[in-house]
Amino acid sequence: MYERYLELDGTEVINAARTAAYISRFLPRVDIHCDDSALGGALGHSEYVSPAIDQAPWTRSGRVAAEGFYGLMPKRFQGAEDSTRAVEVTELSGNNAVITSPRFGSREIRVTATAFAADQEAMMEGLSWLKQVCAHEGCSDAEPGCTGIAAKMFAAPPIDEVAAFDLARTFYRVEVTEGPRVISKLRSGDGEKWEIEFTLTCGISWPFTSEAECGWVNMDEGSNFQDPPGENCAAVTNAYDDFVADPFFTGISRPPRPPAILPPNILKITSWRRQTITIPVAHSSRFGRVAPIVAVGTELEIQYLRLRFYREGAGLSGCDFDAEAIVSYLPATSTLVLDARTREAWLTLWDGRKVPAGNLLFGSDGRPFIWPSLGCQYTYTMTADLMPGQLGVAVGLNVAVRD
Repeated sequence: MYERYLELDGTEVINAARTAAYISRFLPRVDIHCDDSALGGALGHSEYVSPAIDQAPWTRSGRVAAEGFYGLMPKRFQGAEDSTRAVEVTELSGNNAVITSPRFGSREIRVTATAFAADQEAMMEGLSWLKQVCAHEGCSDAEPGCTGIAAKMFAAPPIDEVAAFDLARTFYRVEVTEGPRVISKLRSGDGEKWEIEFTLTCGISWPFTSEAECGWVNMDEGSNFQDPPGENCAAVTNAYDDFVADPFFTGISRPPRPPAILPPNILKITSWRRQTITIPVAHSSRFGRVAPIVAVGTELEIQYLRLRFYREGAGLSGCDFDAEAIVSYLPATSTLVLDARTREAWLTLWDGRKVPAGNLLFGSDGRPFIWPSLGCQYTYTMTADLMPGQLGVAVGLNVAVRD
């Protein structure tokens, strides 16, 4: 990872180009080696002049002393590139061992940086700002269910805005679990230089690329589609399909099926209005898993929208899909978002309220729905099937790649 830029919850925390420009102007006797001159332009910023003129993030308090804080110059980031894959090995009392399925744990990113300021008052203003950003105190006891923030970095130095989009990497469900704390202080006629440390813990260990738009479709303009006769996609979700029952011994029975929603809640629909959106291989050619982000907007209330993802060569019908979600109901003037990066579903209502929407999703025949996590280097197609008679629905698809 490129260690010269860090953004937490949409707020720029470390920007080596900005800090170097301020140090060069206001602390000229401090020798800073910085080769990040293209970073500001890649971020869409004009030339850095001063914290006040540029409206640096920490000056928004309106306090004059904050204008004497010049930002953080990174020294090292540790843990951003490491794999968190772990496998438990249990040694048997006799020979050999039992190896469990691998899992990905949380990720720790340890950040060490030097903060620069004109004087101690300015430094304290800057640290107050940094602690506020790291605490993101919008999540409080009055706002239960906080699931962390996003942390944005770059995979390599971006040279322009196009490269910044392509090289951006975002971690989700991030919390600052240690610090910020002051490790050392150096005071001189050249201002204040304090070494700072803090640790980010990422609940989702993978970084994701920027969202790439694949397209929007108007479901009113879809074509008629019939499910294949006798299709039963619920059968593929049976537990232990390879279980062979011994008809002469009833001591061991087939494991139970996953829980299901039962009729009359589930409607048996075989005729749909269909639209498709293709994820081109250009959006999935890098190594990693493709995480779709689906948005559904409604003008009128609707019932039954089915979303499936088919790999190239599998056709666009039948049960050979990689993921499926059926939306049972959406109210009028609402927007549903299914985000496979964080595996969250939420609904934005007409009055702007954002509410969880997982209870509106299920799979074939009422089985649990499958979050899409698509293999790399394939062309995929999302089919959007709507129960006939429903109007005023648009479906959009973006994708991000999990590094």
